[in-house]
Amino acid sequence: MSDGIIYFLLSIIIVILATCVAFLALLTYKLSSNLSNRARSLYQEWRANDYENLLQEQKAIALREAEVSLQEWKSKKEKTIRNDAISRSKSAIAARVREQFSPYFPNMSFNPKDARFIGSPIDLVIFDGLDNGKVENIIFVEVKTGSSSLSERQKLIREAIQLKKVIWSELRISN
Repeated sequence: MSDGIIYFLLSIIIVILATCVAFLALLTYKLSSNLSNRARSLYQEWRANDYENLLQEQKAIALREAEVSLQEWKSKKEKTIRNDAISRSKSAIAARVREQFSPYFPNMSFNPKDARFIGSPIDLVIFDGLDNGKVENIIFVEVKTGSSSLSERQKLIREAIQLKKVIWSELRISN
């Protein structure tokens, strides 16, 4: 074989080897690029899921803490509300007792025997002079303590009395 053919064959082998090396380099680059993209994609997906899980856990913790705080607040307020209700109840009972005994108080200028307790919407009706056999006046009395004022219904009754919108009526019930 002549030297020319050997150089020619060696040149062809070198070109084939160079082409194979270039092809392998290109293939390695593409695989590396694909692996890098896939790894980046998987990392971003994991990070998004992890972030979402972390958010859900934080929301659950916040909800539990809020519920505990709400229960503590309710317990404290419930005690306050109960104590307030008891206090109001005591005051209301004491006021009703005072209303019923008001005809016997020293500052009452009428004969207690002439007074009749109604309670609602007006506390007393006084038939002035009834015990003596001669009714001089019929007086409607609302007993108030402190700075309390008349209710709307009591104001309506007061206005009707002041306008003399008072009528006598007799009801007969058959046997």
